[in-house]
Amino acid sequence: MKNKKFALIGKPLGHSYSALLHERFGLDYSLVETEPSGLGGLLRGGEYDGFNVTYPYKKDVIPFLDQTCGAARELGVVNTVCRDGDRLLGYNTDAAGAEYLFRSNGIDAAGKKALILGTGSTAGSVARALRGANVVFVGRSSPVNYQNCYEHTDASVIVNTTPVGMFPDARPSLLDIERFAPEAVVDVIYNPRRTDLLVRAKEMGVKAVDGLGMLVAQAVGSARLFGADLPEGDAFIDEQLAYLAVRTSPVVFVGMPGSGKTTLTRMAARLLGREFIDTDDAVQSLAGRTAAEIITEDGEAAFRNLEKQALARAMATDAVVATGGGVVEDAENRRAMLSRGFVIYVCRPLENLAREGRPLSSSPAAVEAIYNRRSALYERTADAVIDNSGTLKEAERQLEKLLR
Repeated sequence: MKNKKFALIGKPLGHSYSALLHERFGLDYSLVETEPSGLGGLLRGGEYDGFNVTYPYKKDVIPFLDQTCGAARELGVVNTVCRDGDRLLGYNTDAAGAEYLFRSNGIDAAGKKALILGTGSTAGSVARALRGANVVFVGRSSPVNYQNCYEHTDASVIVNTTPVGMFPDARPSLLDIERFAPEAVVDVIYNPRRTDLLVRAKEMGVKAVDGLGMLVAQAVGSARLFGADLPEGDAFIDEQLAYLAVRTSPVVFVGMPGSGKTTLTRMAARLLGREFIDTDDAVQSLAGRTAAEIITEDGEAAFRNLEKQALARAMATDAVVATGGGVVEDAENRRAMLSRGFVIYVCRPLENLAREGRPLSSSPAAVEAIYNRRSALYERTADAVIDNSGTLKEAERQLEKLLR
């Protein structure tokens, strides 16, 4: 790939992780925002050997190409352009990316109803990947729109393909997901990590899947078309997805008090070379007293209010964050972590939890009551789980594997 240059074309591109991915694949890669009037000159100019194409130009680039191939020809949508001498060839790797997203998350819509929010270029790629499904498109001015879509509350899968909720315009979802009872909700947006739609779905206990996997899978497909020699199979995509997930989000540790969160969070911060934040320490800085002192003197509610402030500040960074055991009990805290964070639940047997200096965990009965209240919230919020029932070394090995 020596001396070859590649670029992503679109507008806006402030949300994109494509450069991070393609540089990891060994490509010289740039992000190029352009107006529609600049498309022809950019594509035909000869400066770049290939392009990825994103919103809003996946159809607009086609008149400048010499040929579309495979899924691009079938769908009339191009997200990858390769230069072959003087010719420009258009491909579509989005459909394969969507197939990976559904496959890797165990979503099989065959014989079921699937609602696709949006009628643009990505919607077609997603529909192609939902093989065997009864697909219903929802658009602002479509026969099925955001007013009458509630006639389809029997949909098993709901997929958002619109840019609503994408960074930096984190608007609420186009529909009220609480009026549906789907098996899975998918959003092709990956920045923020979870949109309002996905946060609400996850709070309902529904499988909620963000678009990061689709981004990675389509990027792998594009890089191969560009000439990168990459391993075949889902395992390679899985590895790139894990790498990207923890490097584009704050990494947040949750779990019971005394479970080993702080030790493992410090280790993660060292491994990733990022700032370490402990929300209990941040509360102490805000109040001038320890968490235990605040709870003893002012009550738990006063502490929780300060904890919420500390967590909100931490989630605005790219730090590695150790949280207090009760942070998940507040709905605003859960939404903050789910929206931006990669959340790791440190699980440890109750009898092994450290209790010294923890006023809310003063007895085995108190610990069990707290755990019964929080355990489902830990599991629902987490992206990954570390089993700390053995030695610390065993837990550290799990963490190293997760963050590799």
